[in-house]
Amino acid sequence: MNRHPIGQLNSQRPFMDWYQSYPHAEVDSAVIEALNLKKSSNWIRRAREALFIPGTIVAKKLGISRSALSQIESRERRGTITIAKLQEVAEQMGCELVYAIRPKAKKTFSESIWPPLIKAAQMHPRINWGRTHPAVTYSKTAGIIRDLLKTWEFRKMQGWSLRRKPTPIKYYQERDSRSGRDLKLGLPPLKFDLPSPDLFHFLRSPP
Repeated sequence: MNRHPIGQLNSQRPFMDWYQSYPHAEVDSAVIEALNLKKSSNWIRRAREALFIPGTIVAKKLGISRSALSQIESRERRGTITIAKLQEVAEQMGCELVYAIRPKAKKTFSESIWPPLIKAAQMHPRINWGRTHPAVTYSKTAGIIRDLLKTWEFRKMQGWSLRRKPTPIKYYQERDSRSGRDLKLGLPPLKFDLPSPDLFHFLRSPP
């Protein structure tokens, strides 16, 4: 299927301007191939039968019994099989394991995160729709979106961050002995005790 990496949004100028600096464009393009694949949890048996490979032969190559292979196929159907085991079975059938993670809406990653980004940007006070030349507005919109993605408040609102509000710096004042003025400093002086000489000797010497 031929599809532009930015999908149906490639006609939207703000999206195109922002997408040029999207740092995950490579994986965004790679997921396109997986968007229309049908989910299946029975690939081992289906691939084995399509290749006309009896289960006994696959089991022998794996060094297990036929009933053990049936259990592996059952675990795949239940979704409890590991990727390593899937890859091992695929190799013994002359195949390779290919897997991907895609959004449930079957959109690219950039398309999935775009709606809240453009909505927030359109409400930004720096945007004057209808009063500024469209090219300038589009450029501003892309810049605002880039700034939003760096803002922990916006990322947390979207569920993209678990960071807490940064702790404000506690300032303290110290009088300058030369000028006599109070200096506003960012961090209080650290006070700590040096380790004993015996500790340094222990760290330097082999046991």
